[in-house]
This record gives sequence, structure tokens and C-alpha cells, in this order.
Amino acid sequence: MNKNLWPILISVAICLSAAFFAFTFVRELGMARAGALPKINQVSDFVFTDENGQSFGLQDLQGKIWAADFFFTSCGGICPMMTKHMSELARTFDQIPDVTFVSITVNPENDSSSVL
Repeated sequence: MNKNLWPILISVAICLSAAFFAFTFVRELGMARAGALPKINQVSDFVFTDENGQSFGLQDLQGKIWAADFFFTSCGGICPMMTKHMSELARTFDQIPDVTFVSITVNPENDSSSVL
């Protein structure tokens, strides 16, 4: 083999080895970060009335991944945008039964089932 070819082959081998180890390290780091999230706090038990007049509570969410937002129907500020985004998220995850989104009114006196 040509003497001039050896440095090139060694350089390529070193670069490929470095790329392999870098890829492996980044992949392992990503997997380690994707582990279980820490439990920060636990939601207290609750029961509310949903838009259909039915009781809805924490027991309905057990075993599911869920996200909640808080709103009131007379809110003219950020609430309509939040509601729109929650609806979009709900549609995005519609086919996954273990994922759900909950919107909770902070003004239940005015936000009755008929208003919701």
C-alpha cells in the first residue's frame, strides 16, 4: 500500500471513531434526560360539574396524562387564546386515549353548564 495513503486512512478512522462515540454519548444523554419527571406535588382530590352537568373529578383522570388550564368565560384577555390552544392540543392528541386536557373555570357562579 502507498505510504501516503496511511495518514489519510488513519485520519478517516479517527474521525469515524470520534463521530461514533459522540453520537453514542449524545444518544445516551438524551435517554437519561427522557426518564421519569420528578414528582413536585400531588393534586388534591376534586369534583366539579362539567359542561354537560355531570360530575367530573380527579378519579376520572387517574392513569392518564393530563394538562389543565384555568379560565372564565367573561375573560377578554388571554383566555380566548388559551382556549384555542387547548382545543388545538386536544385535537392533536385526540387519538391517544391516555392523554386528556381539562379546562377549569375560576368563576363557577357565572360559568354554569349552560354557559360552558
